[in-house]
Amino acid sequence: MDMSYMRAWLLIKTMSEKCRKIIEMRDRAGESYADIGKLMKIPIGTVMSRLHRGRKAMQKALYEFAVESGLVERPDAEPGPEPTRTHG
Repeated sequence: MDMSYMRAWLLIKTMSEKCRKIIEMRDRAGESYADIGKLMKIPIGTVMSRLHRGRKAMQKALYEFAVESGLVERPDAEPGPEPTRTHG
């Protein structure tokens, strides 16, 4: 199994049940906010805020993984050498 896939799966598994369930319903099953609200018996605003919180947590964890893996540099990291330009 691919490590990045495993890392993403572990992240989803460690999320709060509330956020995880909403992310799965919205992003995997394609449910509307209104349908999720009805199924979970919560207001649409709560659906939206939990979805936002869950996605932000995923974004942060995946960014940290990318930094640790050397896929990206932190913006505050020392800049590397300037790229060499070729003319013509």
